[in-house]
Amino acid sequence: MILGVLLGAKPQAASTGNSGQEVREVNLFDAIEAGQLEARLILKDQLHGKVLFRSKTGTPLSVRLPEVLAGVPVLAQNVGAGFGPGNGGQGTGGQSQVVDGGMDPGAGNQNGPAAVFNVPAERVAQLTFRSVCLEHGKSAPRPASKYRLTPLSEVSSHPAVAEVLGSYLRGHSSQQATQAAAWHFASGMSWEQLAAKQIRRATGARSAYFTGAVLQEAKRLANRWQTAVDAPQDSLATPTK
Repeated sequence: MILGVLLGAKPQAASTGNSGQEVREVNLFDAIEAGQLEARLILKDQLHGKVLFRSKTGTPLSVRLPEVLAGVPVLAQNVGAGFGPGNGGQGTGGQSQVVDGGMDPGAGNQNGPAAVFNVPAERVAQLTFRSVCLEHGKSAPRPASKYRLTPLSEVSSHPAVAEVLGSYLRGHSSQQATQAAAWHFASGMSWEQLAAKQIRRATGARSAYFTGAVLQEAKRLANRWQTAVDAPQDSLATPTK
């Protein structure tokens, strides 16, 4: 599955090297592509996990993180080197979900859409994250599953998805309501389909996946952001009579 990963890193001062000189900032994905930074996403389940960061430059890095991004499954043949022995895990194949979410080293990011996270030169740094599923119907990830980080725009072009995830990261919505809204926008599920979704218990009994209250919260969340992204740029300049 595809995960929406919520990176709620608190802004930090730029790190300094042994010489005391300020280390330049790098963008997360630019640094990964340039071979300056290694990032490994480890799933606890489809709701939580952590990302391990290691500088490959021999010097500390100040990494600028997006507020939200995505985690996508890595095929077994494409899995590269890890962070050392004991990493474990096999590739997930193409039927695993894509996940989306954000990282939180202890508190939500209340200071805008991006933050700087310092990665030391000689040890692995980590951030925890929260996430929601963006692909309904795919198998849930396992801790052994291999995922890689990618920009959210590469897995979802709907402008409301990032806004819905950001609302959850900032504590403005519940996880379940965010999940329902994410499936509504990213997987195209109708509210009727979401209301009909059920959980089968071990006893064979079935119950609703989302309660009525959760779906009402999700609809309010979705309507709020859908109205915002659909509104004309000059709509606020014309008062309603």
